[in-house]
Amino acid sequence: MQRIVTEQEFQEWTNHSVTKAFFKSIQNNREELKENIVVGLYDEKQEIEVKGICKSVINILEMPYEQLVEGLRYGK
Repeated sequence: MQRIVTEQEFQEWTNHSVTKAFFKSIQNNREELKENIVVGLYDEKQEIEVKGICKSVINILEMPYEQLVEGLRYGK
């Protein structure tokens, strides 16, 4: 059985310097992808994929503790 992360552990992880650096890196990558959409770098299919990536990054960056725990409990 998988151990559920505590809210304190989640907060410590989100405040850790490595986590902050990782989040900043994927946020910067997302901004670059968005800029590439604006300048028309992608074809229609690629643009749809890139928009999906951008949405996924936001989901990661903004995931609250409760959503993490729910996913762990129900195998999502």
